Amino acid sequence: QTTCGRDRVALLYNKRRWKTSSVAGTRQVGCMFVNDRPFVVQAFEAIDVGSDNPDQVVVIGAHFPHPEQPGEHLVEGSVAGLRTALDSVMHASATHKVLL
Repeated sequence: QTTCGRDRVALLYNKRRWKTSSVAGTRQVGCMFVNDRPFVVQAFEAIDVGSDNPDQVVVIGAHFPHPEQPGEHLVEGSVAGLRTALDSVMHASATHKVLL
């Protein structure tokens, strides 16, 4: 879970099927704006008894900003911190499977 201002983001998952990665750098949290719009990026490993190479996935939980006008796209700068965190976690976990 992470908090920015009044907003919170948490990841819920089935602990019987998944565990958080114990590899350094596989969890990143932050705010898309100063003290607003939290995100969490976390790598998970499947709990697969008998497997030497369990399945891995990176999961993102994020409170994206609302566009000011209908049909307007996100401002590039608002997702820069999230993009950096995602790149970092993907590199640390050595997986390219991502769930948003």
